[in-house]
Amino acid sequence: MNGNVLAAVQTYEKALQKLPGSFELLKAAGRLDASLNRFEEALPLLVEVHDRNTSDTEISYYLGIAYEGLEREEEAADAYREALRLPDFRAAAAVRLAEVQARAGKLEQARELLSFQSAPEDLRDAEELAVVRKALGETKEAEALARERLARFPLSNFLREELGNPDLAHLAGDPYRALNIAYEYARLGLYRKAIGVLSRENPSVKADQAEPGSVAPQNHPLVVYFRGYCREKLGESPETDYAQASRLSTLYIFPSRIEEQRALRAAIRSNEKDATARYLLGTWHFARGQTDAALSEWNRARQLNPKIPVLQASTGLALLNIKHEFAAALNAFEEGIANDPLNTVNYSGAVVAMTLLGKPAAERVKVLERYPDPSRMPTPLVYELALNRAKAGNYQAAVDLFRNRFFGREEGGTNVRQVWIEVNLQRALTLARTNHCKDALEVSKAIGSPVNGLVFTQDGLAPFLDSARSHFFLGEVSLACGQKKDADESYRRAAQADGPSEVVWAWASARKLDGYDSGKWQGRLKATLSQAESNARTNSSPGWWLYTAGLLQIALGETQKGNASLREALLAPETRMSYYLSRLALAGATPQAKLQ
Repeated sequence: MNGNVLAAVQTYEKALQKLPGSFELLKAAGRLDASLNRFEEALPLLVEVHDRNTSDTEISYYLGIAYEGLEREEEAADAYREALRLPDFRAAAAVRLAEVQARAGKLEQARELLSFQSAPEDLRDAEELAVVRKALGETKEAEALARERLARFPLSNFLREELGNPDLAHLAGDPYRALNIAYEYARLGLYRKAIGVLSRENPSVKADQAEPGSVAPQNHPLVVYFRGYCREKLGESPETDYAQASRLSTLYIFPSRIEEQRALRAAIRSNEKDATARYLLGTWHFARGQTDAALSEWNRARQLNPKIPVLQASTGLALLNIKHEFAAALNAFEEGIANDPLNTVNYSGAVVAMTLLGKPAAERVKVLERYPDPSRMPTPLVYELALNRAKAGNYQAAVDLFRNRFFGREEGGTNVRQVWIEVNLQRALTLARTNHCKDALEVSKAIGSPVNGLVFTQDGLAPFLDSARSHFFLGEVSLACGQKKDADESYRRAAQADGPSEVVWAWASARKLDGYDSGKWQGRLKATLSQAESNARTNSSPGWWLYTAGLLQIALGETQKGNASLREALLAPETRMSYYLSRLALAGATPQAKLQ
């Protein structure tokens, strides 16, 4: 109900493992699978519950959708007829059944179903009734109905098309507007009309009247693929359309409809070496949680045309986040860096995969430095490169990245000041660790001071410098350099922090001071861990809370569980340096680790 449908699918799958015979679970899982066009998964679930209760018209309706999705038209029609029995699904089932009948050439039956269920607020019914009546030769009545409903629904592109007055400028602004009209015609078996909509040379539109990256319908691969599919359904050759579509750009193309899946599969049947169709079909499968099917298509596309934009990035993310095949993911990302070098996902994904494979910072730096235009490197990659250079000990090169560059901000993202403070903290720690205490203390004292040429250092550093983590590490530097008084002051300031993400560092600092109360802090750590685990499940920034939970678990002696949380944080969206901080913690830089 919150729109996270793939998580819901996984939840149902887990629940069915525990309660495989649950009627309500089987019904809910089958209904969701059918809604997601996961027809192969939906059918056995819905058949089982249908056999147990043939009077449930909701089951019959979704069973019809599953059969229809698998192109088992007669069985779909039977299921829709069952759904007509009771009012709840009668209108929806009538429209679906009318479409099945129309595709079978039974236009009179389709008209009867649509006329019987016609309602003033049912736009789809009115649109399809108008076109079916026109196809039956009832032109006058069809046009009267279309004009009447267009007055009620003035935004209906389909009714304007039927009345011969399409808004071509509006349709040209978004290819999916034309596709939606064509899909509706195709659902009624009127493929010639669909071809007419998809064959127009649409006018160019102003930049502010189309989505960024959008193309005219005639240059959209799904438009051309579906046009070829419609020709094939009419017994005509689709080869010219399929060949043209295979040469079009796939950027910002996200197949989602069953009509698109059918067109792409038809194109592949026509030409098994159509890399574009395979890539797009893989994307269609991936959006439904069908990862194995997606990877199968993407891997074939990689063999045929590795230059397809986003192909390796998509493959790498699936291997990294879902299959947890980190070496294979790294291979895909590195291939992507060679073939799609401006795609930031290839670099950030490679860094995560290398972390999970235990690769050192110096190797991660080499990958990030392959970005072809360093002066225009996206801000998240600049942060990653700066932090990895610092981790590799190349602090001057890390600092140089902050010069002559604009750092944009995004809600919930990483702040440049946070990265700046971290680079300097790590520099001070390294100097202290190698007995260069004079330099270490100088860096510590100047860490919050403005720096000429770096505008962002003029203000806003205090919140990051005053964090419990920063004070803890400043205390570590002072202690390593024999400045116990200054160290205790830093520890005291850190121990006073009470934010959920600060508690573990406050605890680590309190352990350094006299009067440490183990029982009190253990209770506080456990309470904070419960809060962090809850936030990781429900918060929009799970990566940060998984990192926090991991630190708390390690602090409470649950090292294995903590490391698992930290690895999971690396697979969640990055926020507030969560990747970098999780990487440090996995490498042993936890609050209880001593400065060496």
